[in-house]
Amino acid sequence: MITGRHEAPRRLRSLNPAVSPATEALVHRCLDPDPAGRYASAENLRDDLERQVERRTTRLRSALDELRELERMKDRFLGN
Repeated sequence: MITGRHEAPRRLRSLNPAVSPATEALVHRCLDPDPAGRYASAENLRDDLERQVERRTTRLRSALDELRELERMKDRFLGN
């Protein structure tokens, strides 16, 4: 799991398929080699951890869902 500072870590689900996609995304955001890709504060991480425990949508998951919806809309309107 631990790799060089500039390498992306292995996907958690490849090590343990029981890990939820939301948990995997949260952990990988913490381990992002690029500091800009990590949580901006411990408070933001805590909020997403609480959301994960309560099975609510994390901020990261909300943003990813919005991106997917934008991609679907683009494909629909551009005919892809």
